[in-house]
Amino acid sequence: MRIHGNLLRKLRKRLGLTQQEVADAIGCSRSSVSEWETRGRVPRAARLKALASLLRVKVSDLLAPPNPTSLKELRTSAGLLQESVAKRLGVRNTTYCDVENGRQRIPARWIPILSELFDIPGPALIQLPGPPKKSTKAQRGPRRNIGLDSGGARGKAST
Repeated sequence: MRIHGNLLRKLRKRLGLTQQEVADAIGCSRSSVSEWETRGRVPRAARLKALASLLRVKVSDLLAPPNPTSLKELRTSAGLLQESVAKRLGVRNTTYCDVENGRQRIPARWIPILSELFDIPGPALIQLPGPPKKSTKAQRGPRRNIGLDSGGARGKAST
């Protein structure tokens, strides 16, 4: 889950508040407020309530519906390390890394675990982009040997 950073900024400015004033009012650092506005990170529940109250909106108005574009985005927004997710899935870190980086598809048995871990419906996980399709030689075009003579050796630079 993410926070509507742009909306947060608009509401803050509409009330004539600086990031520091918001931070002081709800008991956090100015850099935290900046993170919420620029990266969409969600504050802890008590601060989120205080923030909504300060800005005179409902908590739900500040929260963006989950619209993940990658497993990495889900993991980082949940504040987890790859090692933590891999451990929860019962796999090696390299296995999880391969899936997160798109080298492998998300295994079906992971869907319910990741769904609970990231608080996102299973179908949304299934719709995340899979591994890129490998190109064929025909798509890549012919190979070119630049800087090689006909025997495959590099030629001497002319003087």
